[in-house]
Order: sequence, then C-alpha cells, then structure tokens
Amino acid sequence: MENKYNILNEDIFVYDVRNDNYETLKKYFSRFLTINEINEIESYKLEQDKICRILSYSIPKIKLAKELNINPCDIVIIRDKNKRPLYKDYNYYYSVSHTKNYLAFVLSKENVGLDIEERVLRDFKAISYVSSEEEYNECKEPDDYYTLWTFKEAYAKLKGTGITKELKNILTYKYKNKQTIYINHLVITLVKE
Repeated sequence: MENKYNILNEDIFVYDVRNDNYETLKKYFSRFLTINEINEIESYKLEQDKICRILSYSIPKIKLAKELNINPCDIVIIRDKNKRPLYKDYNYYYSVSHTKNYLAFVLSKENVGLDIEERVLRDFKAISYVSSEEEYNECKEPDDYYTLWTFKEAYAKLKGTGITKELKNILTYKYKNKQTIYINHLVITLVKE
C-alpha cells in the first residue's frame, strides 16, 4: 500500500511491506531491473531485504518514467563520486530508506537525503556515536532521539558519507534545510542541500 506525504515540497512515498511476498514481486518488477540489480537482490538471504531492495530499485524508476513519459526500462541508476544514486541522463536524485516493515523514497531534482524509522522500544545509546554531547543531552523524550537519529542518517545519505563519527560535527539545530514528520508510529526526515 502506497502513502504519499509532502516534506520540503518533495513527495515522499511510503510503502507498508509487511504482507509482500518476494516471488510475487519479482514476477512483476524484474522486467524493470537490470541483470546486475537482479543478481544483487538475489544475493540477499532474508526475504524482507529482497523485498525492500526490489521495491527500492523498481518503484522509483516507474514513478520517474511516468513523470517523464518514458519506458522505465530505459532508466539507468548511476552513482556519483560519493556513491549517491541518481538517474543517468535525467538529472534526478533519489533517496531510499527502509525499516523492517516500511520502505520510503523520494525523487528530486535536488540532492536529498531521507530516513524513516519505526518508533519502537530501543536503546538510544548508539546515537551518541554520531551526535555531539550537547545534542545528545538535549534529548529528553524518545521522539527527540528519533528526530536526531533520522536527521543524522538522512544527512549521511545526502552527503554520501555513511554513518561516521564526523556526523558529530553536523549540529541538527544549525542545519536549516530539513524537516521531520511523525505519522502514527513512523518518523520520516528529509534533508536537502
């Protein structure tokens, strides 16, 4: 099931993948994928990982193809120097995020980073690895931690750096081009350059 939300004037598409079956999805979506993409997907051991990957490769292609009125099979994903995905020849960026049960993505003409998390009970101590002491100490409620974590992860995707200690130097409250929304038990953050 697809839901669409608008954050920072970008459409964010969110899919509930709990009831999906990989073999069923493969029958339909594999026609939109390259051999390399299919081989990568098949290399995953867990069905949930295969489901998220096949959807994250195929659905954005289909959405972009519809917008540009072209065949989705003609769209090729390339990586820039920081390994961020973009669509060759179309100057579109995209960012994908998933949790155990949900997949989210955004297509944009601007470089973007997206993260989605489910609000579940968890230990938030790992966030101290990527946050300044000041940021971490400002977190009083679970939603504060989710906002901090999803920003850091979305920012890492925006820059193509991955989760590193250097994220401690990117202070959430100083970064202006970001927005976090809460939808039921989901937290979604989008950041732009």
